[in-house]
Amino acid sequence: MVTQAHFNTPLDVLVAQVRSCAQYNPMLQAPPAAILWTDKDREWQSAMGMIKQHLPELIEFGDYNPAERIGPAVWIKCAIARKVADLPKDLTPIIYLPGIARKELRAIELCSDNLKPLAELQYRGFWWATPNNNRDWTVSGFLSNKTIGLELDLGKDYKTQAALLAVLPFLLEERTDKLRGHRLLATDFNKLVADDPIRDLLQCLNDPSMIDSWDKTRIEIFSQHCQDQYGVIPSVKDRAVCGQALCEGLGNWPQVWERFEQMAHRLPLFIELLKERFNRLSCGSLMPDKDQGHHNGSKWRS
Repeated sequence: MVTQAHFNTPLDVLVAQVRSCAQYNPMLQAPPAAILWTDKDREWQSAMGMIKQHLPELIEFGDYNPAERIGPAVWIKCAIARKVADLPKDLTPIIYLPGIARKELRAIELCSDNLKPLAELQYRGFWWATPNNNRDWTVSGFLSNKTIGLELDLGKDYKTQAALLAVLPFLLEERTDKLRGHRLLATDFNKLVADDPIRDLLQCLNDPSMIDSWDKTRIEIFSQHCQDQYGVIPSVKDRAVCGQALCEGLGNWPQVWERFEQMAHRLPLFIELLKERFNRLSCGSLMPDKDQGHHNGSKWRS
């Protein structure tokens, strides 16, 4: 069993756990030809580029792309024979099989033709699988499992599980001491990508084009957060709708207003929109009537 004490991130643990599958008894066994990592639901695939940086012996089953260490079955057989891909000679090759279930390899007669050349490796290699029932490791199962030492407390709801997979590349590099000791929910995972969503929301309302420089994951996380918390996804056409919601102060918008008061001097385009939309307001006097409060509607001092 791999000891986790000196590992700083989930990625450290993952690398050690997968490599530990290559352990064997030389008195009874031959060295494994490969470690087989099946992933029917492709849960790990979004982080595979980063994982490969830390596992130079890992190759992936798929369409031929040797630059990314991806290839069909015949190419993989050549790679583990050290004829292509230049894998480290002192490490057991790891074969990642996205979209493939373990049972598909075990039932050789039912294997698709493109997978059959790899089926025999189940007899010459070892699996990276759960210890009790030999199933594929899911991301959630790996992070929460007590046996391997992570034992993170993950929310079981759909939003949390979806957010977990969406931010996986970021999560694997987060320090484990920041992840332990409390229940992890969707909001915790989203913060790994968008650590200040209210700031981002206000900046987007000021200049919607700013998200053009964001990567796909950050855009998806930010959009989902805004939809969940404020009922709208900020865009050019919805800026006025967001301005109306901000002024009315319903739902979660009061917390946005608090930040807006601090940031208003850095939001000239959004201020201009509010002045056009609510012409009795002027820049510098956008203050709610504290006696009425946001929940009672648009009460303002000018």
